[in-house]
Amino acid sequence: SWKLRWFKLQGRFLLYAALNPDEPLGVIDLPTVRTCAALQDETASNNMYQFFVETPRRTFYLYTEQAEGRE
Repeated sequence: SWKLRWFKLQGRFLLYAALNPDEPLGVIDLPTVRTCAALQDETASNNMYQFFVETPRRTFYLYTEQAEGRE
């Protein structure tokens, strides 16, 4: 299931938080990102633009409701 997260770019880090953007749950160190690409999932809703961010430790699956947010 999808969970709402807030993202904040801070230097070379992408911080993500649940409710309060100033209290991050975690950090993605952008120089360590291996892959960031759009997903082509035919089962996805028409209003979801999905993509993934792969790091050495974890793969994050994300979506936005606007195509521009995925770019």
